[in-house]
Amino acid sequence: PPNIAFVRQKSSWTNANNLCDIIRRLAVALRPWRGRLQPILLLDCATQHLHWRVAAQAARSEIWLAYIPASLAWLLQPGDTHVFAVYKAFMTAAYSELAAASPTGEVSE
Repeated sequence: PPNIAFVRQKSSWTNANNLCDIIRRLAVALRPWRGRLQPILLLDCATQHLHWRVAAQAARSEIWLAYIPASLAWLLQPGDTHVFAVYKAFMTAAYSELAAASPTGEVSE
C-alpha cells in the first residue's frame, strides 16, 4: 500500500535520521486529524530516541514526545508485544521464503 515505506540501509538499527524521517511521514499521515487531535508519540529511552534532532523534528511537526521509563515498554506499549510481534513474525517468514527461493539466498525485492 502507498502508506507503507521500506527503508534499506547498511544497518538494521534505527538512528536519529531515520526517526526524523518517520516523524515527518507521521505528521503528513496525521494531517487530516490535526484540527481535532494532538498526536503523542511514545518512545522508550533508547539513545537515538533522545537525540536533540528527534525532539526538534517532533516540535516542527507538532507531535508531542512522551518517553516511557526503562523496563516499562511491555506494559505501556501492548501493540509492541501483541500487534507488531505478529507482524514481525509474518515479515520474517516472508523474507525467509524469498531467501530460500533465491539461488544466492539474497532478497532483492
